[in-house]
Amino acid sequence: MAGIPGIPQNMIVQTANQQNLISWDLSTGATSYIIQRSLDNVTYSILATVSGSPLATQYLDTAVVLGTNYWYKVAAQNFGTARALDTGFVYYSNGTSWNLVFNPTNTLGIPTYANLASFPAANLPAYLNLGTSSYTNPQSATPTPTAEMTLGQLRLASMQRADRVNSNFVTIPEWNNYINQAMFELYDLLITIYEDYYIAPPIQFVADGTTFLYPLPNGSNTFLNALNTAQTVTPPPFYKLMGVDLALNNATNAYVTINKFNFIDRNRFVYPNTASTIYGVFNLQYRVMGSNLEFIPTPTGGQGIRLWYIPRLKELLLDTDITTLGISGWLEYVIVRSAKYALDKEESDSTKLDQELLFLKGRIEESAANRDAGQADKISDTRSNNGTGYGMNGGNGWGRGGWVVALFPNLSMNNSAHQLLTNSIHSSNLLLAVGAFGVFFAYNYSNFLSNLSRRIQFAGMRKFFRTSKFTATFRNHIPNIIKTGSEE
Repeated sequence: MAGIPGIPQNMIVQTANQQNLISWDLSTGATSYIIQRSLDNVTYSILATVSGSPLATQYLDTAVVLGTNYWYKVAAQNFGTARALDTGFVYYSNGTSWNLVFNPTNTLGIPTYANLASFPAANLPAYLNLGTSSYTNPQSATPTPTAEMTLGQLRLASMQRADRVNSNFVTIPEWNNYINQAMFELYDLLITIYEDYYIAPPIQFVADGTTFLYPLPNGSNTFLNALNTAQTVTPPPFYKLMGVDLALNNATNAYVTINKFNFIDRNRFVYPNTASTIYGVFNLQYRVMGSNLEFIPTPTGGQGIRLWYIPRLKELLLDTDITTLGISGWLEYVIVRSAKYALDKEESDSTKLDQELLFLKGRIEESAANRDAGQADKISDTRSNNGTGYGMNGGNGWGRGGWVVALFPNLSMNNSAHQLLTNSIHSSNLLLAVGAFGVFFAYNYSNFLSNLSRRIQFAGMRKFFRTSKFTATFRNHIPNIIKTGSEE
């Protein structure tokens, strides 16, 4: 029979794109290769047999689960397929060739074993020689999403960049600490350049009517899932606030933006029996105070308040923990930064790494800032009039249609006329907005005029608006205005 091929050399396991690639060098005399896989590096099973011409020296394992560690080893063989034999089957030589026969009664005078593994090691070459080499030393890999890496992979890459793979001067815990510090630097770089990268799912809480200071997420307190308020969640700890919204009528699909107040204005709404209404009439405002969120004035009980925020970055602890910052090769920054930390500890020259870090930082800043390449963000005045909210923009209770709700609180979000007005204002359809506003004015002119006259302090206009002639004109012409606007 043919001789046993050599053990495959230079076996490497790589992972990318949620797949594991096993590769090795060609073994002289091999006609096929056997790849075994294990989840614990103890119990192995045959994953695949590679054969054909030309003979491949790699195998792509696609049947993997993200975050699960897999162990692999490879053997070369020069005929057949290595597998456990069923009871009664043996390989035997008739002097010229090797054959697989069924021998349950041992009529051939050859010992029969239950399976391949039960053959005594000393007798295996004599009774059962498959022409198979020994297996390589096992190697492991954890499949990761595209552009991401595990802590173990990052540590090895950092050691290679610093040329300190076999050095014990920097311990494994120190390497892990360097990697996590570099990850924090990259995270801050990304959320500073483009804040929307790592916004947590929105959360919500309900005001109790007496509390004005509410805790921010700390990783252990619970909130409502703003996407499904029937669910309670424990969100990740808070890092940076992105926005605060006030729910209208306790709805989950109708919110107005709450503006931030300046610290000097913290006592502006401290009056007896004064509270913010659900429609934002008193201009509910917030400010981050330490680990809490303060509101002025105290929100009325039963109001839903939604938070948008950037969470803290979770540290990598296990070698199989997977990063989330790779995006487009940006983990190279972490690798180079970690290598610099190690060389700095040795007081070695890290000038070249400093130059590479500057290049990588510039590349990340340039590419990360333009995440939405189709439509870039526009400059907006988010705090007009020093955050008082009386401007037409800003998104609070007085902007983008929200002020209509404040002036006409008896109109619900399901009212078709109210939807017509708010949608037309939002889409800048002036004619339709004027027509819709006329309807509200005709049916609510008394309340409207009371608010309007109080704000502009123009008694003469109020007197004119209340004349029967003015009212009749509006009631006769508003339907035509709305009809014309809708047709457009």
